[in-house]
Amino acid sequence: MTIGLILYELFSSIRGLELEPNWKNSVLTYQNASQSDIPVMVIFITLGLGIVGFVLLRKFRFPWLFIGIVVMLLGSVLAVWYDKFPIMNVLEILLIVSLLITKQFQVRKKQGEDRF
Repeated sequence: MTIGLILYELFSSIRGLELEPNWKNSVLTYQNASQSDIPVMVIFITLGLGIVGFVLLRKFRFPWLFIGIVVMLLGSVLAVWYDKFPIMNVLEILLIVSLLITKQFQVRKKQGEDRF
């Protein structure tokens, strides 16, 4: 799935790339002038992480990955309405923190299994 999503993103986004300058929050960025497609790769990755987070919640009662995904999804909706603050950056940091907490949970779970 990962290789397929990478190839899809490569062929759909990189080929025919036309950048145009975009000033947002006093920062110059560049965006694809011709891109109007649905972000398929982001949707699949979010869906995959959501499923894993739900499994961790149900099986191990570990809610943090699922909470990180839900906050990211709800915040994405909020970012559409409130465009003045770079809220997506804050949400991405929260998602990364939930991924780090999940990794720490996996390490501790593995260390606990090795003791027996």
